[in-house]
Amino acid sequence: GKQAVEFDVRMGGIGAYEVNVEAKGDNQLYVKDRRITDVQGMPDVELVVQEANRIVDVDGTTTFKIRLRNYGTKEATKLLVHAKLSSNLQVLETAGGPDTPASGSPTGDEITFPIINSLSPKKELTLSIKVKVTKSDPRLGTCQVSLTHDDLSQEEQLVDIASVKLMESRRAASTLNESGKN
Repeated sequence: GKQAVEFDVRMGGIGAYEVNVEAKGDNQLYVKDRRITDVQGMPDVELVVQEANRIVDVDGTTTFKIRLRNYGTKEATKLLVHAKLSSNLQVLETAGGPDTPASGSPTGDEITFPIINSLSPKKELTLSIKVKVTKSDPRLGTCQVSLTHDDLSQEEQLVDIASVKLMESRRAASTLNESGKN
């Protein structure tokens, strides 16, 4: 009967490889075969969200930076970046990515960047969202960002979050201190 023999072949990277196999056995058994195998790459995009300032006053502004880097061996295509801000933050402007402006919700706390057609291997891209602090309650302002692309479905989406501490503006605080002395 037939005997299956398993073996591993290491490929040097993406591309089509020709594998030639010869097998010799007892009783003049001999088989020769060749196969073409196509090694596909994988995009592997990392999503990192960082805040420009750790502490921000009410009515102050800060910027969240969104860094996308493709550590994979294949370009990532149709990258979709969506950000949701906590209710105490409001989007002022966005930058980076394609020229078309990002679209946001009327309440100013969600934003979707225009689709980024492709991000090549070893390349990175930075998007940014400038926000205004509207109130100091809750004490934490957060920016949660999600990413999907052609090889990363909604269920597998990457999510990262950055947060800033919110303070009553120092002017208001110093007025309170003055009146507290009397």
